[in-house]
Amino acid sequence: MRVLPIAWWIPATHWPPEHFFAQYDGLEERVARLVTLLADERVDLVHSNTVVTLEGALAAAQLGLPHIWHSRGQFDDRFPPPYFEVDLAFIFSALDLLSDALLCVSKAVAEQAHDYCREVPVEIVPEALDLDDLVRRSTTVSRSTLLERLHLPSDARIVACLGGLQRRKGQLDLVLAAVRIAARYPKAFFVLAGAANDTEYVETLRSSLAELGLATRFRLPGHLDTPPLLAHCDLIVHPSHSEGFSLSILEALALGRPVVATRCGGSDEVIEEWRTGLLVPPRQPEAIAAAIEAVLSGRLAFDPDRARERTRIYGPAASAAAIGASLLRAHRHHADSRPEASRRASARSFVASLGARFRHLRALLC
Repeated sequence: MRVLPIAWWIPATHWPPEHFFAQYDGLEERVARLVTLLADERVDLVHSNTVVTLEGALAAAQLGLPHIWHSRGQFDDRFPPPYFEVDLAFIFSALDLLSDALLCVSKAVAEQAHDYCREVPVEIVPEALDLDDLVRRSTTVSRSTLLERLHLPSDARIVACLGGLQRRKGQLDLVLAAVRIAARYPKAFFVLAGAANDTEYVETLRSSLAELGLATRFRLPGHLDTPPLLAHCDLIVHPSHSEGFSLSILEALALGRPVVATRCGGSDEVIEEWRTGLLVPPRQPEAIAAAIEAVLSGRLAFDPDRARERTRIYGPAASAAAIGASLLRAHRHHADSRPEASRRASARSFVASLGARFRHLRALLC
């Protein structure tokens, strides 16, 4: 196995400009190293597993190889962050020019791509869920052990929220919603399980918990193996502002747990309202609180068998077959599309335009 570095050409929501440019610098060198690797290994096709990296697309263009981009999220008014003065039309122009297929993890992601892409075929390939592995991992920790590790009472009703602690994941909205829930349900405790990706945001969460008198009702354990938490929680809340497709929602349903989620990304493609969970608008703590209360009070007619059944179509075999078929179609698309010289010229033109935009941004911001 050979591992080469890659970097994001689109900044994460919480990255300051200096961090973004520091990690992006050296693009040409990284592409050159990847070109050498692809040539040495006689690679036939390049698959970039996220649209926020460029190296695979540019290396494929230089070598005249088919290239697939995998889009796993949506862009919105806060991603990319406001300082990144590159519009979505320019971002999607790269996907159009430098790939033979754009695989999207949900209908929502594909719809956004269709709004901008004019040449590249856009396909929906949902994420895969290994149900057998999930169930096995969910039984590795007992409820009593989990409660002990989280310092929770034996009769706690656990409201879990999974995902890195960062702005677009919306955990602050859950904190605000918890004011109402904590007052009415004294046994309800909230677990925000995820790495502290955005330290400034984590401090905002902690200070808000202190100001609202909720510090004792929340646990922030950092990263942990989530299947046992899902298996023993009363419900999962997914308050994201922007999402492509949430595996944590899928995992919760597969383990027979109700879900409260914002209506963004692919959540409405998985959740059947009032039977497997509830959907609310993003950035509305009051709506989140009302939905949580509907679950805790028993007003949600939750059907765990129905929840499990809806996840069966997301098995690894089906996902692998779909991706394999997409690879073959991309290979044919590459053979039937623009000449290699035209693709290389498009890549050079795009990099030159991107470089000019980034030099302008760096001069303004750094």
